[in-house]
Amino acid sequence: MLNNRCPHYRTTPGIISIAAFAASGIIGICLPGYAVSASAKAPTRVLSVGVLAPASGNTAASGKDMKDGWNYWFANNGTTFGATTIRTSFYDTASSPNTSLTKARQAVEKDHVDILVGTLLSSSALAIVPYASKHKIPYLIPETGADDLAQRSRSKYAIKAGGWNSSQPAHVAGAWAYEHGYRKAVTIVSGYAFGYENSGGFSQVFHDAGGKIAEHLFPPLGTKDFSPYLSRIRNAKPDVVFATLVGADGQSFLKQWTSFGLSKEIPLINTQTTTDQSNMREGDPAIFDGLISVGYYAPGRDDPVTQDFVKGYAAKYGSIPDSHAASMYLTAQWLSKAVESLPANATTDQLIDAINRVTFANTPFGPYKLDEYGGPVFNVYLMKVVPTPDSLKKYGAVWNVVERKWDDVSQFWTYDPKTYLKQPVYSESFQGY
Repeated sequence: MLNNRCPHYRTTPGIISIAAFAASGIIGICLPGYAVSASAKAPTRVLSVGVLAPASGNTAASGKDMKDGWNYWFANNGTTFGATTIRTSFYDTASSPNTSLTKARQAVEKDHVDILVGTLLSSSALAIVPYASKHKIPYLIPETGADDLAQRSRSKYAIKAGGWNSSQPAHVAGAWAYEHGYRKAVTIVSGYAFGYENSGGFSQVFHDAGGKIAEHLFPPLGTKDFSPYLSRIRNAKPDVVFATLVGADGQSFLKQWTSFGLSKEIPLINTQTTTDQSNMREGDPAIFDGLISVGYYAPGRDDPVTQDFVKGYAAKYGSIPDSHAASMYLTAQWLSKAVESLPANATTDQLIDAINRVTFANTPFGPYKLDEYGGPVFNVYLMKVVPTPDSLKKYGAVWNVVERKWDDVSQFWTYDPKTYLKQPVYSESFQGY
C-alpha cells in the first residue's frame, strides 16, 4: 500500500532501508507515502496502478476500449507528472464479479499496486469497494454507474474520478420528457441494478413534475425476444417510452421496436448506454439513425477538446471512441493531474484529497468535477444519432451530436441532497415515488 511500500521491498514506514537496495545499486528510503528513490535529483516515486478491465467474456470488446482509452492518454502525455511516474498493470476480470475481486486481490496482495482502477460492471465494482476500503487502497471508478457508491454507501477510498451515476442523465430525461409535453410514460430497462437506477431516475423526476408512469418493464440481461414487452408497451398507449438496454440487448430491442412498427407510433427516449458508440459500431446503423438519447458523452460534440480526442483516438485505434474509452482516458488524465503537484513522500490521504480536488474546465465530455459527496458534476446532453462527417466515415457510420445542453448537472438533480438521501436507492421495488 502507498504508506508502507518501497519498490519491490516491504519495509516499515519512515525507516531508512539501505540493505534492501544495495543489491540493485540504489540507495533509497521509505517515507510515509509512495515508493521513493534517493538520487542526486529531486526525489521521485513510482505509483503502481492496477487497471481491472475485461479482456475475455461477454464484455471483452468494451474492456479493450477501456484499455485503449487509458493507454491513449499516456501515449500522448508520458507517464511522469511532477515527482510521480505512473506504472500500469492490466488484469483481466473475465466479465465476472468474482474474477474481478480475485484480480483485485492479486493486484494488491501479490503485485503490491498502490491504486486500483476499473471495472466495467456495477456488480464487480460493488464487490471490490469493501475490499479496497478494508485495505485502504484508493479505487478509481470511471465506468460503474452504481448510485450508492457516491451516496449512502460512500467510501473515501472509492472515487468516481471520470465516472458517473446511473440515474444522473435519466433525471434530465424525465425533466425533458415532461417539458416536451409528454404526460404518460413506460420505462423499459435491463433488469438489474443499473437499469433500475436509470428507470428510477427518469420516473421520479417525470412523476414529480406531474407525469404518470403507466408501467415499468425489466427484461433480464440476455433477452432475445422482446415481443411480450413490446406488446405491453403498445397496449399501455404511452405518450413516450424511456429505454436503457445494455449491449446486444439494446440492438435486439431496437431492431424489434422498428419491426413492430413502434418507431412510427411512439416517441422513444434512450440513455447513452443504448446508443453508445460501442453498440452502433456492431449494429446496423439504420436502426440507430435519428434516435434521441440523453447522456454525458457525445463524440460529435462541437468542441475542439472533444474533436481532437475523437480524431486522434480514431486514427490510432481505428474506431470512434465510445464512452468506455473516453471515461478511461479522462480517469488517466485525472490521476495524472492529481499527482502532478504532490511531493514524493505524499501519503494515501494526501493522494485521495488531491484526486477529490481535481476540476476540469473542459474535457472530451465537457467540464468535470466531484461534489462534496464524491459524485460527478458534468454537463448532460440531449443527443441525436446522425451520420458521421466524411472525414470519419471509415471509423464509424453514425455518431451522437448535441441537440441541447444542461450545465453542471448534480447527481441529486434539483433535489435537496439531505432529503434525497433519506429515500432508498432506486431498485426494482422503489422507482422514486
